[in-house]
Formats: sequence, C-alpha cells, structure tokens
Amino acid sequence: FPSHDTTGQAWNNTLYDKARDSFDFFALHPYRILPYERLTLPLELESVLQKFQKAFPDKKIAVTEFGFFKNGNTLANAIVSAEMIKLATQYNLEMLLRHVLIEDQEASLFSSHGAILGKEAKITPAYFALKLMRDNLFEKAYMVKGENEFIKSIATASVDGNEFAFLIIKKNGGSSIIKIRLPTDDAYHAEFHFLDYMYRDWE
Repeated sequence: FPSHDTTGQAWNNTLYDKARDSFDFFALHPYRILPYERLTLPLELESVLQKFQKAFPDKKIAVTEFGFFKNGNTLANAIVSAEMIKLATQYNLEMLLRHVLIEDQEASLFSSHGAILGKEAKITPAYFALKLMRDNLFEKAYMVKGENEFIKSIATASVDGNEFAFLIIKKNGGSSIIKIRLPTDDAYHAEFHFLDYMYRDWE
C-alpha cells in the first residue's frame, strides 16, 4: 500500500486526488493461494483497512470478493470466514462477499471453495459460520477487550440496545475458558450457539 501500476504511480492516491467525487467506495479483493497462508488473510486485510481509512477517511470500503484457490471446504476456512465477518462488522464495510457461495463444478479452479459444494449441494463448515453470524449479529458493533492471537471477538447490539450478540472465534486447539462480563444492573437471558457439532463430517 499504496498500489502502484507499471509506471510507478500510486494509483489509489491518484484516483482519490483527481476523482474522489466520482466514486463512493474502494473495492478490495483479498485472496490467498497457498493453504498455509489463509489464516493470515484477516490480519493482512485489517492492516489494509486501517491504512485505507487513515488515507481516505471520507471513503467507504467494500470487500467484493475474498477467497482461496484451494481447501475452501475445511474447518480452517470457516474460521477465516468468521474472522472476515468480524472485520467487516468492526470496520463498518459496505459489503463482504465470499467467493464462491455455490460451486457445482467439481473440477474447476475454485472447486473446493463453495460454501455450498458440488452437484449434491453439500454444506461446508464455512456455510454454517456465515449463516450463524448473518442470523445473530446486530447492527451496532463494539470492540471487546481481551483479544489475543488465538481468540478474536466482537460485540454487537440491536439499535434499541435491548439485545446483544457476541462473536467469539477460537483459532487454536485445546480447551479454553472464555468469560463474558455484562453490566449487573439489568437482567439478561442468554443463549449460546456452538458450531462444533456441525463439523463431524469434516477434517
């Protein structure tokens, strides 16, 4: 960052300086090719988001594609997809679109990446992660204290402030105790949704 073309020109900055009134948002397409690189995709995207928001504070950002060329049907992909949604919520992105949502070609370049995969429409782990967050996260987002390399989280609330949803992503193996502290002056009804039981058919 900033991106350069073959002439060495910083074209993100040039676009902003010369045509800022002609567009509403920057579109990003973050991808990783090698399987071991995919877990770093959210970290790298967050770095880019911070730089864009600092350089172009009046422009919004949309991730109109994100994905991987291989191994899109694994548990690791579900973790990465969840963390990408966490970033989209945290940084108030215009949109976040997974590539590919449905893949019916079993031998194509992205043949393992569909959230719904193959002619038999098999549901992959990332589908469950995406659906769970779509159905349960709210409009307003808040940062959460206590994040580390292996635990990522964000809190969301409804517009009226009467409902809350916490997204917690555990990126390492083994057992952990995760505590959530809420204000004590109100009564809360809590529901917990876990993805573990959905993954028995996957590596």
